[in-house]
Amino acid sequence: MNGKLTRQTDISFLRALFKSLGKTLREIGFSSPLYNQRLKGKHPLKLMLSPNDPFVGNSSIGADVIEDKLNFSGHILEKTGEGVWEKMGPAPSGFITQMQCFKWLAHLATLADKKRATKRAEDLTRLWLNKNYNWSLPAWRPEFIGRRIINWALHAPLILSSSDMVYRSKVLNSLARQSRHLFNSYDLSPRGLPRIEALTGLALSSILMPDGDKRLQRGLKNLKNELGLFILADGGAITRNVTDSIEVLNLLIYLRTFLIDDNRECPDWVQTTADKIVPFIRCLQHNNQSLASFEGAFSDNISNLNETINLSGAKGGAIENASLSGFIRGEAQNTLFIFDVGPPAKPSFSKNSHAGCLSFELSDGKDLIVTNMGGTNEGYGGDNANLNHYARHTGAHSTLCYKGENIVSISENGFLKNNIFYTKFKKNKNEDGIWINASHNGYQKTFGAIHTRALFLNKEGTDFRGEDELKIYPRKFLGFLGWGNEKNINLHFILHPKVSASLTQDGKAIIIRLAHGHGWVFRATGGEVKLEDALHSEKPSVRSKTLRIVVETSVSESNYSKINWQFKKVKDQISK
Repeated sequence: MNGKLTRQTDISFLRALFKSLGKTLREIGFSSPLYNQRLKGKHPLKLMLSPNDPFVGNSSIGADVIEDKLNFSGHILEKTGEGVWEKMGPAPSGFITQMQCFKWLAHLATLADKKRATKRAEDLTRLWLNKNYNWSLPAWRPEFIGRRIINWALHAPLILSSSDMVYRSKVLNSLARQSRHLFNSYDLSPRGLPRIEALTGLALSSILMPDGDKRLQRGLKNLKNELGLFILADGGAITRNVTDSIEVLNLLIYLRTFLIDDNRECPDWVQTTADKIVPFIRCLQHNNQSLASFEGAFSDNISNLNETINLSGAKGGAIENASLSGFIRGEAQNTLFIFDVGPPAKPSFSKNSHAGCLSFELSDGKDLIVTNMGGTNEGYGGDNANLNHYARHTGAHSTLCYKGENIVSISENGFLKNNIFYTKFKKNKNEDGIWINASHNGYQKTFGAIHTRALFLNKEGTDFRGEDELKIYPRKFLGFLGWGNEKNINLHFILHPKVSASLTQDGKAIIIRLAHGHGWVFRATGGEVKLEDALHSEKPSVRSKTLRIVVETSVSESNYSKINWQFKKVKDQISK
């Protein structure tokens, strides 16, 4: 298998400027009294449908919400009383998203004390209506409305059980007004997952209230088109983040649940899309079910994942070559590696993207050996915001880092810059094992350098080898040379926190002990081998101390450097 992937460029600055100006003008119109009149219509007397939520919330989070402790995205609001929605102003965007989408309703729904849960849900909803009955930002962002419609419908018993008919009428009328606005504004949500959220809510709103045929037709038609752009043929999202594919799968399950409960036919493309996504998810899973930490995905972000896959009805196993998304999976016996051979996502889809091209993860059975630093979740506050930023750096991945620099720069707004970027890769399998050669030009513009990495796994799964080369092509006019006395090349291998490792006395090898007793030995030639402290983040806002293997070297006078390395499995178990 051969491949070349080129990073797509974004729309021109002038076009983006006009697009932003058009959005601003439309939002000014939405804030006018005249637009509020346009949102008037028939007052629904009840919800036409309230399906059971196919996913179960977290009871501990629900208990905190009951006690007026709101803890989302690394940010906590306590004892807010009636000012909860006003006090969210300085909160990180992830917290605002959780609150405005009413995702906390699912957590309240798990509590045994239904009376207290219902009262808390009604109180928070009543306060939200007092502040956001008419159009306002951020509450009326299309993607927030889409998610809120889903959560209000799934957990209607929590917010619509009141004997206060004025309150009930206000909830239902607000839902109708938001649905009408979504019909007019879904295209203002950013392309990708936010627009898919908005369109799913638009389609489902038509089922909840009478006279919704136009919303259903527009929602399903545009949702199909958006999914075709966002989900690639191999099932990966255009963001290259596997958790985005999982989120899309969740939304498809909600869509099908609502349609079936309303005795409507579910379009064929819903299942077709799910059938593409599930094998891609499995491609990015280790044998212990954890996700590979590429492009912002957290390895332990697998809550309800098996349930999601079962509910999707998709039966496919893991694909070996997600060649459009840029991931290759290689497996022999109990040993598995997952290799990132793709360029970063295009700038407008790179809010959580990482600069970790040609990084890999390695596992032996259910034990992870080599991983990356961890995921990112845009919108987290406090120290986690800094941790998320660093996790995106090339040096936070199991790959080569030159002069401590990123292969693609991160803009001040959090998106990766619009660098020219391509990767090339080739995969072969024969009676000896699996061979992959890959390269990227991320360092070419800044340093005139090309990084090439070759990986090999033998058929017994006991020998995993690699070769990393950095070749610098001198600039004729500037006379640029990359070599020097300083050790400016660092090859990183981030070990999983459950792994223990120690350097041999001669300093030429590292003994690796796994949780289940298996042992591996790491060796390298072409550089100095060291063990350093590092961090690993398996889930949002949770970090663990770990170790990383570092091989240091410098570019020679020939502007060329090569490091050969090997992970060799020890036949007998190693005691700790």
